[in-house]
Amino acid sequence: MISKPLKFALSILPDSKFIRCQQSYIVNLNMIASYNKSGYLILLNGQEVPVSGPNRKLVLNRIFS
Repeated sequence: MISKPLKFALSILPDSKFIRCQQSYIVNLNMIASYNKSGYLILLNGQEVPVSGPNRKLVLNRIFS
């Protein structure tokens, strides 16, 4: 837990391993199990994380590249 904005956290994390998929979520790319066509990432622990419309193309490109 940090008291800084997510923008700050994302700036110090490696771009090759983390992605911001929605305003309130940063996800480790190694923890993604699948993408649900209803707009959610399914993580390895079973948690669903929403992907915002503007970020969807970027997220999908990073997952499937």
